[in-house]
Parts: sequence; structure tokens; C-alpha cells
Amino acid sequence: TAGHIAVFIPGFQADVAGDLARYSREIEDATDLAGRLSRTHGDGRPVVGVTWLGYAAPALLEVLTPGRSVAGWGPARSGAPALGRLLGGLDAAGRSARPAAPPRLVVWGHSYGSVVTGLALRENSVPVSAAVAFGSPGMGVDAVSELHLPPGGLYVAEALDDVVAATSRFAADPGLMPGAVQLSVAAQVLPDGSVGRLSMGHEEYLVPGSTSQWNLAAVAAGTTDLIRTRPACPPRSLWSPPPPACERPLRIG
Repeated sequence: TAGHIAVFIPGFQADVAGDLARYSREIEDATDLAGRLSRTHGDGRPVVGVTWLGYAAPALLEVLTPGRSVAGWGPARSGAPALGRLLGGLDAAGRSARPAAPPRLVVWGHSYGSVVTGLALRENSVPVSAAVAFGSPGMGVDAVSELHLPPGGLYVAEALDDVVAATSRFAADPGLMPGAVQLSVAAQVLPDGSVGRLSMGHEEYLVPGSTSQWNLAAVAAGTTDLIRTRPACPPRSLWSPPPPACERPLRIG
């Protein structure tokens, strides 16, 4: 019965024993919010979240292991085909169950999970409606067009002090790719009148009540008119620093 399916792909050190319960709570919170947005501002269809740990994420003890290091392509190249099969299966099942109104597929890729996401989207033509890369060191592509997404279908969230997102280790920086929609992670008033909290560092994108969580939920629900993007900023002045929301995320290299 799902109208929207958000698939979350975690990154470095993610494993079932240590992380599945925490991730499931975070994804449940985010998709509950997405469901409310769908009912109040969207098509009213239910939103379901999937926490996917179907690849062997790189681990701390494997940093120096060839083919398994988080600094290399190995785990992403191994995991991308499995993610492609999952997305293809969800699409086929949805079209079989509801041929007149199949569910929208949305992918949320965090950290190294965004590399897996990018390779899966590049190598498959599954009709994914939107992808959000947050805390991303790169998606393994140099242009949005390589991801087989509809126009405006890539969203990127980067906290100002996220060191991982600053590396641009895996091809182009998603935060600088033309055509990608830059999501706000700042503290600001949201469309429902609440104040979204600021997300800092690499691990706060899914924190309940944050602007980042709101944006992820709005993309999942298809209510993209409710997202909050990085604001248009005034020219830089030598005499006054830019507002915090206008600072570029940290860059390394």
C-alpha cells in the first residue's frame, strides 16, 4: 500500500549488530514526518522507510586493507549491484501490486552509502524519483545526468563542519554539481511554523526536529515545495562575515 518508499543506505562501519536498531529508529522518525507531510500537503499516500544494510560496509579495522578500505572503491563497487537489485525488486513489486499508481522510490545515501547509491544509480535504470546525498564524499560520478534521475532529482545536504563531505574523494563534489538542489541544514523557521535545528558534523542529518530531517522527509513525501534550500547569499565583504547559513561547507584539498 506504500505510495512512497525511502531507502536509506548507511556508510562507514554500519553493521546489523551495532547499528540496525538506531538507524531503524531514525528512519522511522523521518518517514513518520514524511507521512504527515504527504497527508497534509501531498498526495496522501503512505510513506515507508527501508533501512538497507545489504552490503558489507567498510570497517575501521579495514582502513589499510586493499579492496575493503573506506578510502577506496571496493565496498561500493561490491554493494552497488545488490542495491540495484533491491531497487529493481521494489519497483517491480510496486507496479505489480498497484499498476495504476506505483510507489515513488527515493534513495537516502549517507556518507560512504552515498557512493554505493551513486554507483547503483549510474549502473541501473530503475525509475528512482529522487536521491538525497548527505555527508557525501562523492557519488562516483562527475555529473547529475549520470545518475538516471529526473531533472531536479538530486538533493545534497552538507553540514558546515562535516569533514567527510569536505573530502570529495569519489569523483565530483555533489555539493558543487550543476543541477543538484542544495538543502539547508541551518536553524530556521519551517513551513509548519516550527524552528528546525541546526545539524553539525557528520552524524546529525537525521536528528528529529532538524531542518535536515524535515528536508529529507519532504523529498520522500514528494512535497518538494516544502523543502528549505541553502539561501541566496549576499556578496562577501571584507568587513563582515557571511551569515552562518551562507558559509560554504568545509573543503579539504
